[in-house]
Amino acid sequence: MRITILGAPGSGKTTLAKNLGDIFKSVCMFYEYMAKEHYCIDYDSAPLEENFTNEDLVLNNINKVFKESNNFIFDGFPRKVEHLEKSKVEIDFAIYLIFFNDQNRTDRMLKRGLDYDTIDFISKRNKEHDETILPILKYFADNDKLIPLKADKPIIDLIAQAIIQMDDYLIEEAVLKVNRLQKTYKKYKENLA
Repeated sequence: MRITILGAPGSGKTTLAKNLGDIFKSVCMFYEYMAKEHYCIDYDSAPLEENFTNEDLVLNNINKVFKESNNFIFDGFPRKVEHLEKSKVEIDFAIYLIFFNDQNRTDRMLKRGLDYDTIDFISKRNKEHDETILPILKYFADNDKLIPLKADKPIIDLIAQAIIQMDDYLIEEAVLKVNRLQKTYKKYKENLA
């Protein structure tokens, strides 16, 4: 399963990505951590690059991971529609975390204790998000892949809402996997005979 989690800074993307990653045993990729020559997909052990504006490096690293795994969760990708066009990644679902209270979101970011989370930086990121998110949401909505969730709920509620909305797809994927296993088993039996 290929999921991306979108939302304004401080909306809870990383928390949801980690939790869904644990549930689905998915590789989690965090946009900021992909902006390195030796990218890291382990959020907890990697030092964050403050300057994560090297989009070519990010896209290159994302494409490498995409080749290695078909079961992943992106946190914060794409940041622009062009990222989808330049990458070779196909997304099954885009979960958009809607957070209506900017002050609460800013407070959450300041509390997380990252060195670069200053009021100026947060304002800049919020402005960038507001300027770029609508075409991205439209892209996923037009392709029936958008799952909007209110981010002001407890994480367990967000997880449950996301899984419920993905349920039809998950059932369909499970049926396809069973069918593939049955075909493989049938060929195996035929080869034994």
